[in-house]
Amino acid sequence: MADCIYKGDSVMVKTTNKAVKKTTKSSKIITVKNAAGDADTTAKILVQNHIKYTPRVSVIIPVYNVEKYLRECLDSIINQTLREIEIICVDDGSTDDSLKILQEYAAKDNRITVITQENQYAGVARNAGLAVARGEYLSFLDSDDFFEPNMLAEMYAKSAKLGLDICVCDADMYNDITKTYQIQRFLYPDIIPQNKAVFNKNDLHTRLYDFTNAAAWTKLYSREFVIKNNLYFQGLHTCNDIGMEFSALSLANKISIIDKVFVHYRYQSNTQVSSARGKTAINIIYAYYYIKQHLIDNKLHNLLDVLNNKIKHNIKWENSCCSSQDAKKFRAQAKQIMKDDFKMFQSCFKSENFLVHFFKHMGALIKSKVKRTWEYPIRVHEKHHRLKDKIREIKKSK
Repeated sequence: MADCIYKGDSVMVKTTNKAVKKTTKSSKIITVKNAAGDADTTAKILVQNHIKYTPRVSVIIPVYNVEKYLRECLDSIINQTLREIEIICVDDGSTDDSLKILQEYAAKDNRITVITQENQYAGVARNAGLAVARGEYLSFLDSDDFFEPNMLAEMYAKSAKLGLDICVCDADMYNDITKTYQIQRFLYPDIIPQNKAVFNKNDLHTRLYDFTNAAAWTKLYSREFVIKNNLYFQGLHTCNDIGMEFSALSLANKISIIDKVFVHYRYQSNTQVSSARGKTAINIIYAYYYIKQHLIDNKLHNLLDVLNNKIKHNIKWENSCCSSQDAKKFRAQAKQIMKDDFKMFQSCFKSENFLVHFFKHMGALIKSKVKRTWEYPIRVHEKHHRLKDKIREIKKSK
């Protein structure tokens, strides 16, 4: 078995060929429970971790053809200041060297479990990780992003202290081409009542789905809360986290935030599915019905209007990603699936005049250039303070 030795902020590991062979032999098939309406699937545990403690956090990472970014992602997780974690990597049928990299890291760190499955998208991969997770809390991270070293420590400490169902942090965007950070709010603390350290749907009312984005990677979840409420990710190419995220926010009794940037979301990379988003726009409708059913099952009918208003914005955005041909297909599919509900949303499927679309695109392009210019001094200021914080932490540790 690989022995993991911690030294400072890095992880040093002793391993032998025997250890690698031993973990590989322990591979077994597991049944993966998926979201309502999706059939159960199977996955294989290729390498089982060898931790002897109950993890504070189970970090679950879906992996698909990200060999270019995977090492940076894994390094940012294994060097988290919270050490009592397990790292569950689910290879979703990669055709590059991603699986090889996962096995390499598993041989170096005994906290890593490697699972493989046929390509069924990130939602099912996350469910596979959830099937074996043992942590008090769950963190669903993406394999082309990277994370601040104190992310899990701070989010877990607050969650454990307050008994939270969900803890939410902020993120920024990392341009993979220019290698620069861009300020982009993924958390809106002004929406939350200022006198509320812990809040829920009753405090936010119509703004419940507005204070954070629908991405899984800015949140830490109580595993007990997730399992108790049958919260699973949908097996969709896109929008696979929206159903789970909105349902979780609707059902949680104790939510809190940490207004810090812990996640660096990588964009302008070839791995992202959003580049062909228009082809899969119909997935937002499947996500809508998943959330709606959760609200009905839990007698949260008062949130249906809140959900409808939010999904209208999501449908408009998905429609804006479509070519004219994809937009027609999207509308036809939605009309067939939604039946009577379609009347409520039909205005969201309107196609823009070409000139309107062109000038909106040009306006957004100019705005982004101007924004990048005035945000530069802010980024420098933020980096300066991050450096000061790290120096302060180093001094305290001595």
